[in-house]
Amino acid sequence: VSSFVVHDLKNLTYSLSLVMDNAEEHIGNDDFQRDMLSTVRNILDNMKNLIQRLKAIPGKSGVNREDHDLSRLSATVVAELKKTRPRAHILHNGQSVLSRVDGEEIKKVITNLIQNGIDASDDGGTIIVETGISKGRAYCRVTDTGAGMTEDFIENHLFKPFRTTKTKGLGIGLYHCKQIVEAHSGTLAVKSGAGKGTVFTVYLPAAGACPAPAPQA
Repeated sequence: VSSFVVHDLKNLTYSLSLVMDNAEEHIGNDDFQRDMLSTVRNILDNMKNLIQRLKAIPGKSGVNREDHDLSRLSATVVAELKKTRPRAHILHNGQSVLSRVDGEEIKKVITNLIQNGIDASDDGGTIIVETGISKGRAYCRVTDTGAGMTEDFIENHLFKPFRTTKTKGLGIGLYHCKQIVEAHSGTLAVKSGAGKGTVFTVYLPAAGACPAPAPQA
């Protein structure tokens, strides 16, 4: 739990740091001021939500499921990240698809996957976020054009805590993502290769559907 909290705080702190860095250059711009207020308000909301979740940990029995459109959830995440990562090239191609999930937890997963893609890509790299349905399963797919991962790293290190290719990473993000997805009877699949970019796909039960085996990545 402590590791998850530290990871979430790290992401929130990083977002605030980016806002401050951009403010030094654009603080006189009216549009930037409005975006900055919106971004800071969103970060504060996330902090408050984290505090509430910490308070509920002793009695929490599971995820808080409601019907959510994965396209809307992912579009919200993309819009928020574009404010704090303005140099990132993120494309959203969302097909409306409902899944009964904890919206805040799934947004956390999508945020992590996109941030990983940005960190793995050069300044000219592109992140593509797609949603849809395949074989009765709702999905959210994040594709990047970054450095990719070797087969050995995927098999022996990926999704394990405290294993990371980042010099400043904690090695918690993808492990946490996998835990969240599996708590929703879903699967987190990956395709990658050294120098070939990475594709992460979150498969979740479509609203009204019973959990079924996820399609092979």
